[in-house]
Amino acid sequence: MLVILQGIGATGWLLIGSLAVLSGGLAGAFFEGLSAVIVGIGWMLILNGGAEMAITCWLWKGRSWARRACMMLAAISIVLTIPSIITGAGLVRILLDTSILFILTRAQVKAFYARASEAGSKASLN
Repeated sequence: MLVILQGIGATGWLLIGSLAVLSGGLAGAFFEGLSAVIVGIGWMLILNGGAEMAITCWLWKGRSWARRACMMLAAISIVLTIPSIITGAGLVRILLDTSILFILTRAQVKAFYARASEAGSKASLN
C-alpha cells in the first residue's frame, strides 16, 4: 500500500512538472519572462518526481534510509502544499502525504524496515 501511494505521488509530480514545462513553452509566445519561470518550476517538479520515484523503488526493497527520506519528502510536501489547499488538488496531495506519514510511523512498518536493513547488512558482509 505504501509503495503504491508513494508511486502515485511521484507520478503526480512528474505529470504536473511535464505540463508546466509544456505550458511554459506555449506561454513564451505571449509572455517571455513568465515562460522561463513556469518552465523552471516544471523542471523542479520533474526532478522531485524522479527523486520520489527512485525512493519508491528503494522502499520496495526495504531500505530503512528510504523510509526516512520518504518521511522527509512527505513532510516538506505537506508544508509546501498548504498554500494551495484552496484547490482540490492541494487537498488531495496533503491527504496523500499525510497517509504516507501515517503508514511510515506504524510499529509494524518500522519493524519491517529495521529487519530488511539488518538482512541487507548481513548479506553485504558475506
